[in-house]
Amino acid sequence: MLVANGDCLLATVLARQIKHDYPGCHLTWAISDLCSSVITNNPFVDDVWIVPLINKKAGEQEGWFSFQAAALQRKAAGEFDEVFFTQIYPTNVHGFDGTTRGTIYASYPHPVTVDARPVLRLTADEKLKVEQYAVANRLADHKTVMLFECSSFSGQSFVTSAWALDICTALLENHKDLLIILSTHENIPSHHPRLLVANTLGLRENAALTHYCNLVVGCSSGITWMAVSDAAKRLPMVQFLKRGKGFTFASVAYDHQYWGLDATQILETTDPDKAHAIQLLEEVLQKGVAACKPQYHQNLKPRLISLLKYSFMFFRRAQFGRSLGIVKRFVLRNYIRDQRPLS
Repeated sequence: MLVANGDCLLATVLARQIKHDYPGCHLTWAISDLCSSVITNNPFVDDVWIVPLINKKAGEQEGWFSFQAAALQRKAAGEFDEVFFTQIYPTNVHGFDGTTRGTIYASYPHPVTVDARPVLRLTADEKLKVEQYAVANRLADHKTVMLFECSSFSGQSFVTSAWALDICTALLENHKDLLIILSTHENIPSHHPRLLVANTLGLRENAALTHYCNLVVGCSSGITWMAVSDAAKRLPMVQFLKRGKGFTFASVAYDHQYWGLDATQILETTDPDKAHAIQLLEEVLQKGVAACKPQYHQNLKPRLISLLKYSFMFFRRAQFGRSLGIVKRFVLRNYIRDQRPLS
């Protein structure tokens, strides 16, 4: 599993599963230098094979194929007994079931029966850095601290830093006991004393930051998935997602329901209107996520157009078995099963 921080974080569950299925095994994880921090300190990983990549695209194209050939050569030489290629693109698209997690796990030949919460182990230095950040910015002095993810690398949200700034400005005007932390890599200027830009904190450190917050506002990108890892404090969550023709993967609530994780505190909406977003968050701040779900939450699941896109990809190549396999997996996952099979 080489690329995409969120995908690699989901794959940490597979590392736990492999250790369960092959007791006493020595597990090596091949991962790109772009994402290797995701598995730092992971107790289920014994060795790390770092694969240098120029960018994510290289890890889904020529970089992947050269790595795959090297891995198979090492297996043939007896270095590995088993090799599992779990990355979706470019060689596991035929396992598509409409969701990111399900498609990744379909590449592993055994059922996933272990705890489905992603595994993240923070270092002492990371925890200390966030503790010092919290003290320096007096987070404990505020009744509500909102962690706002505003950089959508997943491409499945309409949220931008400019959009988030407009929302935050309105909320801060009406809530004097509210502090908002914008989680982003961007150098965004803040003109409000209760609006912090946490671009000095790394992706992993946001998991530690949740322990000083009361609410997460996200866009189903890396920060969101760090916030649902086992290193994070479970917080109420509002997700602003994009609902276009290509929508397939983004719903956090849909993912949690299937994998037996608590989704009662996750509210999701696809309405990009700023006035609607402000009203929604105003009510969440007053009444809480669970109380606002009946009015605002949208139940999101993969649309049939996603099925047709990937099924046709193989059909036009005359790979009819794979094409029909996608249809079967998609329908089974999204229209027949409510929860994962455990055997």
